[in-house]
Amino acid sequence: MSKITIDQLRQVASVAHRREMSDREIEQVARMRADRLALESGPGAAGLLYVSRMASLIDGFPSDIDLMCKNGHLKGAFFRFRDGKWGVDYPVPNRASRFVVSWTTVLEGAMRAMSIDGSHAVLKTVRDHVGWNFETLADDIVAAAAGLHRHSVIGLFGIGHDIGHVFGFRNLDAVAVALAKAAVALDVNLGTPAIPGKADICARLANRIDLPFLEAMIEVGGAKPSVEALFSAVYAHNIRGVEAILSAGVSIGSLGKDGESLLHVAASSAVSERHSDDGIAMMKKLAELGRPLDVVDGNGRTAMDIVKDGIARVQIGELDPELVGQEELEGLVEFLSGFQLKPETRAGV
Repeated sequence: MSKITIDQLRQVASVAHRREMSDREIEQVARMRADRLALESGPGAAGLLYVSRMASLIDGFPSDIDLMCKNGHLKGAFFRFRDGKWGVDYPVPNRASRFVVSWTTVLEGAMRAMSIDGSHAVLKTVRDHVGWNFETLADDIVAAAAGLHRHSVIGLFGIGHDIGHVFGFRNLDAVAVALAKAAVALDVNLGTPAIPGKADICARLANRIDLPFLEAMIEVGGAKPSVEALFSAVYAHNIRGVEAILSAGVSIGSLGKDGESLLHVAASSAVSERHSDDGIAMMKKLAELGRPLDVVDGNGRTAMDIVKDGIARVQIGELDPELVGQEELEGLVEFLSGFQLKPETRAGV
């Protein structure tokens, strides 16, 4: 009889365990996995990169770190380096709102793992000695990207520009491309929701500030954005994001759940006192891209009707003329009328 490896034994045991699990237990396991992704979609992924950086700076750095910190901000997180990949384990599901990472909490856990007694003064001394320089963290993330677990790659894309906020850098393009390449290598489908019932990652990154991550996901990671992502980009007045999502194959003729078109969404912004200029710019771009102008929403109105109604509201004083310009809206109507007279602009829709 040949020997069986521990991994084979664990696999057999796992299969047997699943067969004995009740539907409720299976549901609980699925929820725990979702909690894990939810945690890693926030500071957990950032903490993972802090640990990755510590490993690159300290010779003999331990491969397993328990970050159960005394202050209660970080609970039940175990950072582990296995098979050349960094990952995070959560034995007990935690609320994401209770999960906070800082260099102090990570360094506390790292020192404890190295059997070094800590205090505030010791933390500062070790930090200075190791050379903890926030200005180099963007390069560290690029270097560490290929060694991250797939959940961590998903999590880091999920927080988008907040990576830069956490680490204090603005070199987002290189980081986004590195993570997209890691996603390809790990066979991560970046166009599907990371957490069941939540918006897909493209939709969460459809705002203007996350544009480098959205573009890298599509161009490098091969993500297939949803119609929801396209509408999110229009809501966010992100013209480049709209173009990137359309280039990935989403139809510009897509409709929302209430029958509204992209132009209806942009028109609502055009007559808004907060976003009028952005809405006007988006409507012009959508018309140029070939968005049909005669689609009616659930209320039987076209996008042009919304703009004309906005002009009337400015005239009677319902809208502040300082924030919603009548001349600008009238110019928009004239601009769109030109497209209505040119059916060829709809080619390819």
